[in-house]
Amino acid sequence: MIQSKRYTVMRLEWEIPAGRIEDGESKEDAARRECMEETGYAVKDLKFLCTQNPSNGMSDCICHVFATRVDTECMDFDENEVKMKKWVSRDKVLEMLKDNETKDGVSILALLFAFEFYK
Repeated sequence: MIQSKRYTVMRLEWEIPAGRIEDGESKEDAARRECMEETGYAVKDLKFLCTQNPSNGMSDCICHVFATRVDTECMDFDENEVKMKKWVSRDKVLEMLKDNETKDGVSILALLFAFEFYK
């Protein structure tokens, strides 16, 4: 999980790595790049889970959700974008969700979807 300052809502938020697809980039390559930028982890075994439109009444934003495994790890990550990162167990993530410790809808849905359908 990563922790980022979300200025729109003025709070630190625990989330999954996420970001935009750059021009000419596949959604898979974007997922790999964003994970590297925000965590310092190179990933492998990328598995597509779902596509979601988190606010279809107000936005055409589409989010593609992937599960993956860490291939290699370095300590470097974009400290301008991410305050900190940490490994969180499945049980602790569920506890965080139950206790409303994150309000990021994309992360909430992605995590619950992964826990239910990613084996």
